Amino acid sequence: MRLLESLGWQMKAQGSHNQLLLTNEFREYCKQAAFSENVSSDSIAYIFCEYFQINRHDLLSSRKTITQKQFLDIRKMMQDHFLGKPAQYITKKTYFYEDEFYSPEGVFIPRPETELLIDIIKNDFNYQAGHKITEACAGTGCISLSLARIFTNSTIVGYDNSPEAVRAAKKNAKILKKNNVRFFLRDVFQKKIKKADIFVCNPPYIPLNQIDNLDKNVKDFEPHSALTDFQSGISFYLHFAINMKNILYKNGSAYFELPGNHFNPEIIASFKKIPYSKIELFKDYNSKERFLKIQIN
Repeated sequence: MRLLESLGWQMKAQGSHNQLLLTNEFREYCKQAAFSENVSSDSIAYIFCEYFQINRHDLLSSRKTITQKQFLDIRKMMQDHFLGKPAQYITKKTYFYEDEFYSPEGVFIPRPETELLIDIIKNDFNYQAGHKITEACAGTGCISLSLARIFTNSTIVGYDNSPEAVRAAKKNAKILKKNNVRFFLRDVFQKKIKKADIFVCNPPYIPLNQIDNLDKNVKDFEPHSALTDFQSGISFYLHFAINMKNILYKNGSAYFELPGNHFNPEIIASFKKIPYSKIELFKDYNSKERFLKIQIN
């Protein structure tokens, strides 16, 4: 309470909590959002809807009163959110492709643009065939588990060097009841990974010297090990380019999300050195070259 007041926001007196209207509380925080660079009315609505398990329409029209516990809970969530904590960490949920994923603090939050990577792979392979699929830098497991929804007869293995990420991915596999996916704790620079027909990776690609330029809710809350390789941002690509013959079977395909910056040509050049390879580039929603496919013939 004092924290928000010290930043110049007007807070409603606590009064009798069980007489507070849900809609009024929501609108009060939306007004406060005008004074903050960290939040928006959309992110506030997301948190309210997830906590109270209602849709946006009901949130805006509800005459429901809230309990003292609900008031205190939502106030703590809003305090954290106004300080920059992402809404996904507050609700511990992220929506990606067609599923809801457990998304705890300490694990990279899936981005909507990465959903395009699922569609690219989906369009390249027979759904019914039994493919071997490997993912590196799995995070919450959203890519592997989304592919598991499509390629139901395939076996999928995901790797990450973060214990928190592997725990989250395993929990998501259990929640979504995907028995054809397994996740392992592994440093892909140090140990071999399972050879596959389809390899996919969205690696940490932000150069270390650009971390301070990121939005507060990213640089102060998301794990830096999932954002950067602590170098120039291309070490994962170079490593996989050198080791591609040990990663893909003949006629296999590898897919990567790219940084979309001036390092893209260097990354692409490293994969062009692979004998008998075919390279394709795909654009994101902003028409930037964002995804790379390498096929070994």
